[in-house]
Amino acid sequence: MGAVPVGHNSLIELKNVPCEEVDMGENTGFRFSLKGESEFMFLADDDKEILKKVVKNLGKMKTGDIVEFMHSEKAYTETPQGKVIDFTYAKELQI
Repeated sequence: MGAVPVGHNSLIELKNVPCEEVDMGENTGFRFSLKGESEFMFLADDDKEILKKVVKNLGKMKTGDIVEFMHSEKAYTETPQGKVIDFTYAKELQI
């Protein structure tokens, strides 16, 4: 399906963030769903701004659209499958 954040387990374990497992055939995915505004006191302001930008740009997309978008990123196309994507690619993200 695609790259997985190194700290994805930390996302899954966030308190007050509904998360459900989704069967995706050969893999298991996770769907997060928040309703309305949420305040996360444990996040730095910079982290909150990043999340707002991600939600603004990807929040209305369907899973397949997000996967296709991610697979077009230079970071994804230039990193061998199964390898960790280098963080330096963050400067070149499309969003």
